[in-house]
Amino acid sequence: MTHDAIADGEALQRDVYAPPAARIEQPSAGADRAEFHVVAGTKLLLLYALTFGYYQIYWSYKQWTHYRRHHRVAMSPVVRALFPVFFMHSLTGKVDARLRGEGGGHAWRPTALATAFVLLQLASISAARAAPFTQSPLVFGLGAWACTLLVGLVLWRIQMAINAAGGDPEGRSNARFTSANVIWMLLGGFAWLLFLTDFALRLMGPVMVDVELPRA
Repeated sequence: MTHDAIADGEALQRDVYAPPAARIEQPSAGADRAEFHVVAGTKLLLLYALTFGYYQIYWSYKQWTHYRRHHRVAMSPVVRALFPVFFMHSLTGKVDARLRGEGGGHAWRPTALATAFVLLQLASISAARAAPFTQSPLVFGLGAWACTLLVGLVLWRIQMAINAAGGDPEGRSNARFTSANVIWMLLGGFAWLLFLTDFALRLMGPVMVDVELPRA
């Protein structure tokens, strides 16, 4: 028997007792990166309301960060987060394109929602800026807050479409509150308490109390 035959026989014997080799495939770049930021609707609404609407800045930043990483395009998520009125139509259009590419199945109006977002944002900012210079600052202030809360509902509707595009309609993958979320919610809740207290005092106006002094 030749040396090569002996070597082949030993290799075959080792292969018989060796565990089966698993086939390992390297995932393609960006396969584990979602195109958009998925978040549960209830979580979004609570964070938005308790942070006086400032959560939308973080929300916009996360959406564009996910999109940039997924498509590897050069863009600034920070600029889009700070000036969302200029980019909301683009965002909803991209989400709608993703939904259509997957066969649709989610009924929504991306252009109408983006337009509502822009108009409500502008109305809220305008009312808040004009409030100190009017004879009814309380009315304008309430109008500004009403528009801000409506913006939250528009964001919630857009988020439902984003979740559907991400294959997680209920946003279960991001439904739990993190420690940072809880801290912001507690701080926001305290701020809401101060705001409502101030609002109640302004609504009641100065309280006049008549006190009868004892006669000498």
